[in-house]
Amino acid sequence: MKSKDQSIPEAANRYAKALFQLAEEENSMDSVSKDLDGFLKAVDNSDDLSRLVNSPMYSQKEQSDAINAILKKMKVNELISKFIGLLIQNRRINSINYIVAAFHRLLAIHSGEVIASIVSAEDLNKSQIDKLTKNLKEMIGKNIKLDLETDPKLLGGLIVKVGSQMIDNSLETKLNNIKIAMKGVS
Repeated sequence: MKSKDQSIPEAANRYAKALFQLAEEENSMDSVSKDLDGFLKAVDNSDDLSRLVNSPMYSQKEQSDAINAILKKMKVNELISKFIGLLIQNRRINSINYIVAAFHRLLAIHSGEVIASIVSAEDLNKSQIDKLTKNLKEMIGKNIKLDLETDPKLLGGLIVKVGSQMIDNSLETKLNNIKIAMKGVS
């Protein structure tokens, strides 16, 4: 999921909170979360769908017809189908990444998890993810949910953010620090 560590607009938080409350009332938290992730993955993997979701050039009807057909084929929860229809109607479908990120934060808080944002130069393998999760769980003392992102500019190392704490152990930062130190020498 491409949720990146970004500040979430207040409107996206309100939509996520409303969806969260409805999913909780219907006792469908797992299926709603799974369907949201599935829809986001479809958007991320299809340039055409991404354009349809993010471009203001398409009319509400065009977006609604195409996205409803996709949701039907994906066999998503009825709540998700209605919710995405509402986003299209209110011209907020382009905020779906933010809404899903806010929904996942609410879900993590509800289940007692802490979200750790991890940025690495390369995709982490399962062993690395497991080790990182274990170490963070021991350090924080709570269950950890990782939000993984890759950024080749880091060259190596990791940037880990948990709540307001950030550990930047990236090679890019180390090289920048050396560059700054070298300027002071000359």
